[in-house]
Amino acid sequence: CVETFKSNGKDKCRWYELDGDQLCDTGIDMYPYGNGETSCSSEPPLKKDCEDYETCNNCLENGCFMHGRGLGCDEYEIADGPPSYTNPIDDPDKTINDVCEEMQEEELDHHFICSRITDCNECVETFKSNGKDKCRWYELDGDQLCDTGIDMYPYGNGETSCSSEPPLKKDCEDYETCNNCLENGCFMHGRGLGCDEYEIADGPPSYTNPIDDPDKTINDVCEEMQEEELDHHFICSRITDCNECVETFKS
Repeated sequence: CVETFKSNGKDKCRWYELDGDQLCDTGIDMYPYGNGETSCSSEPPLKKDCEDYETCNNCLENGCFMHGRGLGCDEYEIADGPPSYTNPIDDPDKTINDVCEEMQEEELDHHFICSRITDCNECVETFKSNGKDKCRWYELDGDQLCDTGIDMYPYGNGETSCSSEPPLKKDCEDYETCNNCLENGCFMHGRGLGCDEYEIADGPPSYTNPIDDPDKTINDVCEEMQEEELDHHFICSRITDCNECVETFKS
């Protein structure tokens, strides 16, 4: 209004305001408004409630808290709640736009990367979208989850490595491979009988961890087992003649 010229090209319109009523007119004296103003009031517009701000920038610009995880703008910070973001008035090197970009990045990392992981080792080795920081593992009283490294009550801000405590030991029968069987102090039996806690008396060949032989590894023992099983199944046991048997080379 106050920047618009009237038809004479030199005078401008004027702004009339009284008790909430507002209008633009020619500058005539109008009761009870008077003859209008040539500039606008410097008073800020009426402030909305924080809940009415839909974007992060608008929320922070008006002194409110922006909450992650879709909870939006609020007058107060949520105790023990999701990450909250505020106007960085005490940090001259950071702008509101910087804060809102951080929020957007954290939300993407949470929803599309970290929270989808259920294994600790995979979690702490997985990079977030910035390519340099990794997800963190949160664990408390049996509850376990992977997230972005934010401070979450009562978990804290997560761990960057997994607990050094060994996993609960399986029963020997649960180990399917020779290496896993021997590494866990069990006996591996040939002829398809698998892994067991005990050696089978008068049974098939059994294989154990060669802890008393510094020149032999578990892998060496398992290769020996594999070779013996192949010789048994595909060479020796197929022969029914004694002379042929004792003249036949193994693998």
